[in-house]
Amino acid sequence: MGQRPPESISRLRDNDYADPNSWLALVGYPGIPQAIQLLGIITGLVVGVWFFFDFLGH
Repeated sequence: MGQRPPESISRLRDNDYADPNSWLALVGYPGIPQAIQLLGIITGLVVGVWFFFDFLGH
């Protein structure tokens, strides 16, 4: 009872992105969310194509 939550949870709850070492602070910089989204799309396509040809070969 009355224990402090872990630092990451309290940072998310308080919207405190002041820590420059936190990856959450990166989201504040222009272009970073788009880059992360693009990286996710490319990774998804690569994995999808790899699975497709992997199953096709068996």
